Amino acid sequence: MVKHVPQSISHFGKRLVSIEKLTREGGKNVRLHFQDGSSHDTDLVIGYDGIHSKVREYLQSVKPIADTESGDSKLQWSGSWAWRGMIPIDKFLKGVPTKMGEHYSKIPQMFLGKDRHILIFPINQYRTINAVAFSTDRSQWPERPKLKEGEPWMQKSTQEEMIAQFSGWADDIIDILKCIDEPTKWALHELNPTLNTYVDGTVCIAGDAAHAGTPHQGALAGQAIEDALFLTWLLSQPSIKRANLADALQVYDAVRRPRANKVTKTSFEAGEIYEFALERTGSDFAKLREELESRYNWIWEHDYEEDFVKGREEMKSRGLI
Repeated sequence: MVKHVPQSISHFGKRLVSIEKLTREGGKNVRLHFQDGSSHDTDLVIGYDGIHSKVREYLQSVKPIADTESGDSKLQWSGSWAWRGMIPIDKFLKGVPTKMGEHYSKIPQMFLGKDRHILIFPINQYRTINAVAFSTDRSQWPERPKLKEGEPWMQKSTQEEMIAQFSGWADDIIDILKCIDEPTKWALHELNPTLNTYVDGTVCIAGDAAHAGTPHQGALAGQAIEDALFLTWLLSQPSIKRANLADALQVYDAVRRPRANKVTKTSFEAGEIYEFALERTGSDFAKLREELESRYNWIWEHDYEEDFVKGREEMKSRGLI
């Protein structure tokens, strides 16, 4: 993908340090300062810089962006660890030599349990099984547990540590985990609370910078793409000029933030459902089935053209068209 971007408009290997708002008339709106000592003046900043976003840090320094006493939103550990591994299909079928193993190798599976769940699905044209095993500490619920000071968010683990989380689970499930020789272990974090704004002036955030969350609906990468799609549509409108960029970004904020924030909140809730921790479903399989058969429709069946309709309405209300 990168090779299709003209070199004259792309610069890689840069790490943002700070953002400076410029006030001189007739010039650019914002100056970006980078770790290598260079800087760049620009009209517009779209911060797609991930969960540890420096652009979000800038927004929090100039205005409240969340409903907290400080006006900040913090990255918070969800209480969940995710053990991950890629299993070659031959190794998977040898390790789970049952009819169910053959079935598991072809159709994505979610195995549910109290404070635990496991997700597996084939990738790479069925040549590899992606396996993720989740374990959540709810010993202080509803308070979230805290990681030990300085503990890495991602670290090497062992097969023994991973399997120990699933004591008493069915043999086939344990056999799947035994196929992962060297799992990695990830501490799942989210922005809590969700943000009240993604925008200040001609600076905005998108993707995980704006709505980082847990992966339990498989939808947050999709939200980053929806952000990009809407921003592309918005900024390509003939009426959007340098002089009204700040108003244009308010349109982005009004249309995209409610949906992206809802996906973040419901992603955390989905993890509660999978692990029998949500009060309305618990471990009642009839209720779980009813919930899980319908809860994703609003994500999967969303018509992005509706966002453009809302965008035009917002543009009209702000005198942009």
